[in-house]
Amino acid sequence: MGRVVNLVCTVITGEVTEFLWARDGQLIRNMGKSRIQDNPVSSFLTIRDIEPSDAGNYTCVAKNSFSEDRMSARLNVEGPPLWASDPQKEVVATLNQPLDVKCDVISYPQATITWQRVDLGDNTHLPSETDGTLRLPNVSRDDVGTYKCTAKNTLGEISKEVKVVVRGKA
Repeated sequence: MGRVVNLVCTVITGEVTEFLWARDGQLIRNMGKSRIQDNPVSSFLTIRDIEPSDAGNYTCVAKNSFSEDRMSARLNVEGPPLWASDPQKEVVATLNQPLDVKCDVISYPQATITWQRVDLGDNTHLPSETDGTLRLPNVSRDDVGTYKCTAKNTLGEISKEVKVVVRGKA
């Protein structure tokens, strides 16, 4: 994509002996598309080729021998929905037990997630949780089939099909 983001962390008084950067609690190293440059009172985090998967809560920690302080900022990256993890192609449910099937996407602006039962031919939208989870509260043999999750925002759309199979005796 070629876009660059620069985050700056500056202390007002005193010198800092160490700056640390983290995204969603994971330490960022000075490698790949992330570059960190420090001086005694500031730290600069540059992220090149920004993409939606770079979104998150960025935290700068400034330390010296007397104290530690931190500053956080949320980075949102506009783009079409992307899968947060590899979508499941098949899930195994247990008869008479609940089943939750996730439609886990990264999206800004936020995606609208819908579920459909596609193997019955009517493509009726099914109710889902606010986080995009399809919940089957008490699985029966009638729930066996193919379901489609669609995530859509103003910048694009993705979809996946998930086959639900059942184990257990009726």
